[in-house]
Amino acid sequence: MERQGVLTIIKEMNLASARNPVYGSVQHFLERLLVDVAAANYRYFLNDHLSKARQAGLRNPQSACHSPLLENEAQISGLFSAALSGFCPVFRPEFPLAGEVDFMVTYGEREIALENKQVSVESITSAAEVVALEKRWKSVVEQSQRRLALMREDKVRFRHPISIGLLMVRVSQKVRVAANVSPEEKAEKALQAGLKDFNEGALTLGGNVKSFARAHFVAKYEFPREMQIMSGWKRDRRSGGDRVFPGVVFLAHVCTRV
Repeated sequence: MERQGVLTIIKEMNLASARNPVYGSVQHFLERLLVDVAAANYRYFLNDHLSKARQAGLRNPQSACHSPLLENEAQISGLFSAALSGFCPVFRPEFPLAGEVDFMVTYGEREIALENKQVSVESITSAAEVVALEKRWKSVVEQSQRRLALMREDKVRFRHPISIGLLMVRVSQKVRVAANVSPEEKAEKALQAGLKDFNEGALTLGGNVKSFARAHFVAKYEFPREMQIMSGWKRDRRSGGDRVFPGVVFLAHVCTRV
């Protein structure tokens, strides 16, 4: 049976200090956050679909709906704000801390510095793209470490500090032009190849890969089927503008004192 629109935890956090229920389990925090982010993203899609479906002559309105998880970091931050407001009513966007951290969140007895980053790849299993992904991940880890060091200097303001660097790896592939194949068949073939790469790659990132050993938490979110083929991407005009989006992988590096 196909399982779409599913959030799967690939690697749970084994940091005892971060899972301390007295102060607030960071494992539970991340799970709740990603569930609410996925829900907010789908709610956006449904509303956009209702609007697009009213347009005369638009054959597949779902393919014209570009939800926030497919867009830039600013729009993704809007999703995170909506999610955090549901279960963490005390949070501050763009909090000044060695620059500006995306969110300073109060969760239980903890203060959490949450930094969201994203990277887009066509393949998680391609060696060339993994090298670029490794560089991005390294910068996320180093930034998270710097944030915690600063938080630890102010023990009154930050009682039980946590710093989370969260990297969203978005997988997408062009629907390339091929002779004697219908657009629908081309898109379906591209999607199946993308899903295979996405699922295999997510397991790899959650495994014992040295470069990603500091990923304390790994999850994947496979988009619902109606959100996996999108049109209208300007940079892809030569291939018809269609891309397939199997889903996203979330990697979290967690720095904690207690």
